[in-house]
Amino acid sequence: MCYMTCMEKIDARKLSTDVQQELRYQIIRLRKQGRTFKEISVITGLNRSTCNIWWIRYQNDGKKVLKIKKRGRPTGSCRKLDKEQEKDIQKAICDKCPDQLKLPFALWTRVAVKQLIKQL
Repeated sequence: MCYMTCMEKIDARKLSTDVQQELRYQIIRLRKQGRTFKEISVITGLNRSTCNIWWIRYQNDGKKVLKIKKRGRPTGSCRKLDKEQEKDIQKAICDKCPDQLKLPFALWTRVAVKQLIKQL
């Protein structure tokens, strides 16, 4: 067997969730075929310890652990404005520059939007 030993490692966090999901399944398939973690690491481009971790999780909890769950805050949580107020702010930002609304800014920044919200 001949593998590339100088292959660059992949930062899986920057990959889409679909690609991450497929890599997890690929790790399991290759391990079931009898490949070593070193071989799997070279084939997938992932770190050997990452491959080992996913195999151990799979052995302990089965296929369900490989499923990628939705990350982040739930949509709509921690909102201070209602939908109508948000639309008004968005319309004001799209239609006018901050100086047209008598704000001391040339461009829309986080601080400028914050002041606009307080003003409205």
